Amino acid sequence: MLNLLGNQELIDSLVFIGIIAAAFIGLLFLTTVRRKTQEKKQVAFIDTLRPGMEVFTYGGIYGKIKEIREVGVGKEVLLECGSDKYWGYLRIDINAVMDLDRRLELAQREREAKEAKETSVSGITVSKKTGNTQEATQSEVEKQESDRVKKEVYKNK
Repeated sequence: MLNLLGNQELIDSLVFIGIIAAAFIGLLFLTTVRRKTQEKKQVAFIDTLRPGMEVFTYGGIYGKIKEIREVGVGKEVLLECGSDKYWGYLRIDINAVMDLDRRLELAQREREAKEAKETSVSGITVSKKTGNTQEATQSEVEKQESDRVKKEVYKNK
């Protein structure tokens, strides 16, 4: 019979493999739960879509829903998009549509990642171009950020 008590290296190896396996199973569980919650949010959003709503596609196209119809297995959306002079219709899968709030959130993340031309540190705004410093309250900084997001969104109309 094999004496496991005398072989400490074998026990340590089995414990290590057990910890790695438990971590892998935990990670797999967490990613599955996260994906399912995102799918539920997407389904809930799709159920709220109605003609006349303004939406973005994941490709960045802004438009107003003209019509939603069943095709084959899923649904299809007819978007009215473009400006006053150049406009048209775009027929896309309903899963390619995202909410304006989601678009604003993504634009916010992109701006934070790029750290545009200004850096705000504890109420002081420093311009990278000129190096000038000016005092600003936190609410002013947030208002400037919100205005910039709105300009970006409506610029793409």
